[in-house]
Amino acid sequence: MSRELAMQVGRARGAYLPIVMATIEAETNFRNVLGEYAAATARFGIGFGQVHLRWHFATLQQVARELNVALPSEVNPLGDDRANEPFRRLLLGNALLSMHFAVAVIQRTWLGSGANWDRFTEFYVGRGISARDRERRRVIWHRWLAYFGVPTPVPPVATPVPPPVAPPVAADEPLIALGFFVLVIVLVALAIKGVRRLTA
Repeated sequence: MSRELAMQVGRARGAYLPIVMATIEAETNFRNVLGEYAAATARFGIGFGQVHLRWHFATLQQVARELNVALPSEVNPLGDDRANEPFRRLLLGNALLSMHFAVAVIQRTWLGSGANWDRFTEFYVGRGISARDRERRRVIWHRWLAYFGVPTPVPPVATPVPPPVAPPVAADEPLIALGFFVLVIVLVALAIKGVRRLTA
């Protein structure tokens, strides 16, 4: 059901479906849940896209207006996301709002990255993403690209630079060089002979 909801909302918002589907699968496997992080000071992501209210509250306000959903007013959304119990309850209890919120943030981040998967992943997840998580997400991304019939991007391959090569030698160049050498010898011999005559 949640996959269908992600597709439906992605289409309705005009979002790029491969990045929407890949991101939501990578974040929560299409579940509307509260994130769980080991660090006690970590901020919790909320919903299908594990979005942080602290950074995306304006987007939540916009989406709530579009869907005619009233937002709680008694909690400061810019504080610790874990303390925003009314917002958590609202998002986790309203799958449509949560999905619209996730898709809107994913699409905005995708466009902000220049539609570049590597930059998107760094922006969405953070620069501290591990190589293992990046590769896990890349596999999911490629699977969704294939699902939508989009060719999988091939990473650029460095073209080997050939070693410098001496310019080609024309077939008659050695003869010209030999002729020039002989001419120099003859001129030197004549110069020596001329000097001898003058001194004799």
